[in-house]
Amino acid sequence: MVPTTIEADTTVSSGERLKKLAELSLTLTGEPASIFRRIAQMIGEMLDVRVVCLSEIRGDELYFISVYVDGKVMLDAGHCPLSITPCATVESTKDLRIYERVIELFPEATFLKEHHAHSYCGFPALDANAEVLAVTCLLDDKPHEFSQEDQDLLRIFGQRIAFEIERKRQLDAQLKAEQVLMKREQHYRHLVETAHAIPWTFDMRTMRFTYVGPQAEAVLGYLANDWYGDDFWPEHIHPEDRDWAVKFCMTSAANCEDHDFEYRMIAADGRVVWIRDSVNVLADENGPYELHGFMFDVTERKDVEKAHNSLAEIDASNDIQEFYRLCVLSLAQVYGCQYAFIGLIADDARSRVKTQAVWAGSEFADNFEYELEGTPCAEILEQTLEIVPKDAAEKYPDDVLLAEMGVDSYFGAPLVTSDGDTIGLVSVMDTKAMELTPWIHPVLGMFANRIAAEVDRHHTMEELEHRVEERTGHLVEAREEALRANSAKSEFLSRMSHELRTPLNAVIGFAQLLAMRLDEQPEHLESVSEIIEGGEHLLKLIEEVLDLSRIEMGTIMIQSEPIDISTVITESLRFIRPQAEQRGISIEYTNKGPTMVVADKVRLKEILLNLFSNAVKYNNDKGKIIVEYAKHDQSTARIDVRDTGPGLDSEQLSMLFEPFSRLGAEYSGIEGTGIGLSIVKKLVELMGGEITVDSMVGRGTNFSIHLPLAAQA
Repeated sequence: MVPTTIEADTTVSSGERLKKLAELSLTLTGEPASIFRRIAQMIGEMLDVRVVCLSEIRGDELYFISVYVDGKVMLDAGHCPLSITPCATVESTKDLRIYERVIELFPEATFLKEHHAHSYCGFPALDANAEVLAVTCLLDDKPHEFSQEDQDLLRIFGQRIAFEIERKRQLDAQLKAEQVLMKREQHYRHLVETAHAIPWTFDMRTMRFTYVGPQAEAVLGYLANDWYGDDFWPEHIHPEDRDWAVKFCMTSAANCEDHDFEYRMIAADGRVVWIRDSVNVLADENGPYELHGFMFDVTERKDVEKAHNSLAEIDASNDIQEFYRLCVLSLAQVYGCQYAFIGLIADDARSRVKTQAVWAGSEFADNFEYELEGTPCAEILEQTLEIVPKDAAEKYPDDVLLAEMGVDSYFGAPLVTSDGDTIGLVSVMDTKAMELTPWIHPVLGMFANRIAAEVDRHHTMEELEHRVEERTGHLVEAREEALRANSAKSEFLSRMSHELRTPLNAVIGFAQLLAMRLDEQPEHLESVSEIIEGGEHLLKLIEEVLDLSRIEMGTIMIQSEPIDISTVITESLRFIRPQAEQRGISIEYTNKGPTMVVADKVRLKEILLNLFSNAVKYNNDKGKIIVEYAKHDQSTARIDVRDTGPGLDSEQLSMLFEPFSRLGAEYSGIEGTGIGLSIVKKLVELMGGEITVDSMVGRGTNFSIHLPLAAQA
């Protein structure tokens, strides 16, 4: 079967979809796993499908990372070969595909059989190189139509899924990279060979350093001889770390325990330097006598960790400009540089850039726009340059801003969206030469990826919001038009009913007068009686149409107040008993509940008479009617009206409260209009209640009315 695109409305209302999309644009944030869960749930609820399966393609396998089934979502639900599934056609065509009777087309795909899939709609999530990262499929056990609007919205979801898949992979890669770096850090020899490791020894008996390596001057700015004085080490620990660090080291040493710990020291120039101290304890039979250790400068690692944490914590969902400002501030702190900025291409010719946030020395500067020609930024955007470690102003003499700011070094990274478009750049600059270590070199790229992703997401959200506003306007217009049409219909029915009722009353009246004169002529009297009976039936129909019209127009008056329910039930049953007795139908009534409910007495009596009358008309001869009143819960009472008639099937139940629907009784000779139950349902709801029905073919029907209880005095 050739896949086709099916144009139709979905069963979920457009208003509900728009609400979900608004919710998406405002609140869909968090870890990729939670976003995959929410996306699957939102698609399932919006398009009213039983199953939504969000699957990542890894090689030749399809991994089910988020599966929505009948309102519930499962994560990491297994995998299967891609080639045996309809998702393979989505992957090969890189576009949305729709199938009907999908099990017949892909019999080897067991997950289709498990969910009794009849209809299938799959759409891809494409990366910047137009490669399919994931396929999300929608399954239903019945034919399901997907309109063009549905398909367009699914493609937008595909963009978000692709972004989250790439973000997930990036986070996984970063985690692995961090674990590798942490393992490397544990190898003392490699770290000691760098200039940032200070070897030392300490005599536990004299409580003095006996050796401090010359690296101390490079790391902290103090000469090695300065360390040999009394209390030099604790006095130069950061005040917030001093007490616990000294206590931890001395306690561990006294217990002959080797130990590692991290704390801050104050350098000679006032800088705060993070130190990781790795200590070995030497001991004899008298206890510890000497400590050997290495002090490692881990300030860069701490700055990178801080950058990682700040980047993860920055929330761009509400204010993209504040996100830009926090990014440049974090970059300036990590690189210890004078300047940091984010710029986006400002024109179609790609010749100008406008800054979005600028950090300059000690404060945020105003944004500005500049020409790219002759600047290192142009080469960053072309991805032919990454860093100018020194003499940047001399190498780019046409860039007057570099000279004005005294820039000596420049480091930049392009902003590339998920579609592969370069939209801008992020850069850090300093007034001195810049040396990038393995720790801080990748940080700028990490920020560039996040910034590009947020710009991409922001543009997608703006597009969604525009579509929501546009659709909302259409819905408002459609709703107003529907209200006008409904009002016109109700007004027409009301006028026509009034016009018909006047002559019909005259016909019935004259027929009754004629009947009085024909007592002696039975052959004519029967015909006149049929005229009267037909007229009264039509009059009843007109009255019910009028009632329905008043309800729909909102002009019917409901005066709810505390009433004695037992009195209303008893009076209504008294009225219906003669009809029941004519057919040998017995009536049982039990009262088990509180006496007072809140309702309109006249309308409630009308409701009960309708239900009682139906229970007689549609019952079997010598059948039974059981009426029971009881307390349902703390705030509501329940009236049950049960008969022993033929009952209703599921199709009849679905149409029971539709106006003018008699469910086949029009062929039975039983009198009725098909409007009564529609009026009953609307009146119950207007009184703040609810009516439900339960029926089984051959066993009768039970109507239940739930009404609010009156407050007890």
